[in-house]
Parts: sequence; C-alpha cells; structure tokens
Amino acid sequence: MRYYESYVTAMYLATKIMYVGNILTNLVLVNKFLETDDYSIYGLGVLRDLMFGRTWMESGNFPRVTLCDFEVRVLGNNQRHSVQCVLVINIFNEKIFILIWLWFSLLFVASTLDMLYWFSISMFHRDRFRFVLRHLELTFDPDKPELFRKEKRKQVEHFLRTYLKVDGVLVLRMIALHAGVMFCTEITDALWKRYLSQHPENLIDEDSSLLNFARYRANFLCV
Repeated sequence: MRYYESYVTAMYLATKIMYVGNILTNLVLVNKFLETDDYSIYGLGVLRDLMFGRTWMESGNFPRVTLCDFEVRVLGNNQRHSVQCVLVINIFNEKIFILIWLWFSLLFVASTLDMLYWFSISMFHRDRFRFVLRHLELTFDPDKPELFRKEKRKQVEHFLRTYLKVDGVLVLRMIALHAGVMFCTEITDALWKRYLSQHPENLIDEDSSLLNFARYRANFLCV
C-alpha cells in the first residue's frame, strides 16, 4: 500500500468524525425512544418545561400513572376494582434516561468542538508552520525569537513541506500534548539538525543553537 504524507492525519480525523457520528446516533436513538407528540426533542422539551415551572409530559415508554385491578372479597363475593396507581420505578427510569440524553448532548458538543479544532490545526498549512516555528525558536534564542523567524523562515518552510510533512507535525503535536512542550521541542530540534545535515546550505551555528537551548531549558526547569 502506498504511503501518503497525510495518511495518519486523515485516519485520525476520520476517527474524530466517527466519534461524533457515534454520539449523534446514540443521541437520536435515545430521543426516539423518549419522544412524545408534544416533544420532538424530548430533552429540550423537558428542560423548557422545568425552566417555566410546568410539569413535563411523560414518555409513552415510561407511564407514571396506570390503572391497577385488584379484587376485594365482600360477603363471600369477589369484587374487582380498578384504581389509578403510580409506577414509581418508571419515574426513576425516566429521569435516568433524561440524564443519559443530557450526557450524550454534552459529549456531542465537546466532541464536535474537538473535531473542529483538530481539523483547523491539521488542515491549514499556516497553523502547522506556526507550530514548528514556535518550537524551533525556543532552540535558537529564547530572548530574541524574531531573529530565527526572519533568518530561517524559508528553510523552515522547506523543512516542513519536504521533511516533516503533515503526519510529522501531527506526531509532534501528540508528543507535546502527552509528553510536554520541552520534550517536543527537543525532538523538533533533533529533527531540524538532521534536516540541516542533509542540506548543508542551510547550516547555522550549531554551538550557539545548542547553548541557547540549554540555557532556556535550565531556566525552564528552575521555574
């Protein structure tokens, strides 16, 4: 199978889409299970009634009141009576499913926002460039990052397009998210130096770079 530079990123974003689709499917099924003629979206209808102090309509699957038949023996005869009785268990079941509906709604909103965030930082080249540039600036001169930005912008652009590519930036983002910014910066710096070794025309003062990064790391750890 041929490898594409954005294969891992595409699979990761597809997974995010499936997460949202799975939650939305569960939300629709729960709403379908609870909906009544008065509530097209059951959870929202219940919340609206509670806000205005009205008793919400019961779901057809969880009736709160029903007719109960019982027999009473009077003077040797069995007499059947039908009275209204409350189904307490259905009151609890209804509240549990309302909480499930609310939980799925919160998950849907959170997952959708997370999906849009990852789409925005993965699909746009500008965001990937800023991410890599920010970490490389830390290794150049923490006090004057604009120097690196001016002198090495074209090299970083080439480094991003031909060396890291889309999947490489995604992996670095994951490292920064789960292992910390410092560890991600070290790896980015190592990849940058390896790239420079393959492109001698882009070499910079490595001793100065290492010294500045060591000074930054020491200051960071002291804080």
